[in-house]
Amino acid sequence: MTRTCIASRATATSTASQVVDGVAKLAAGSRYLEGNGRREVIRTFRLLALASLLAGCASLGGLPAPGERDFARIQDGMTRDDTRRLLGAPFESMRFPLSGNESWDYRYQDTWGYLAAFSVIFGPQGTVVGHVTQRLNDGGDHGK
Repeated sequence: MTRTCIASRATATSTASQVVDGVAKLAAGSRYLEGNGRREVIRTFRLLALASLLAGCASLGGLPAPGERDFARIQDGMTRDDTRRLLGAPFESMRFPLSGNESWDYRYQDTWGYLAAFSVIFGPQGTVVGHVTQRLNDGGDHGK
């Protein structure tokens, strides 16, 4: 599975500053709008949309959140490196010192719209010994 994002954090920052400059010019007065007209307004809003997209990519670190198809590929015996390559960095991790186990949690929205957590459990040897999924909310109002 290829995971890419179309921009880096630096590009998002420079584009955002261009948008701020453009909006400031538009807000400066109607004379600016009269001089440059509709084309400048459209350009500014396109830059705003692009900045939002780039900022979203930057906040995700360039990787989309893993989903059920990715989780189905987790097998007992996989290493932490194998798991990280497949799913990315976990949302949260927890060590259990008495057992030597570690859990990596990934949050996602399941097929039915519920917020859920997928946990990968590593044994003391650092390989997957199990996994579990838990719903974190009721998925909506259910007609209430």
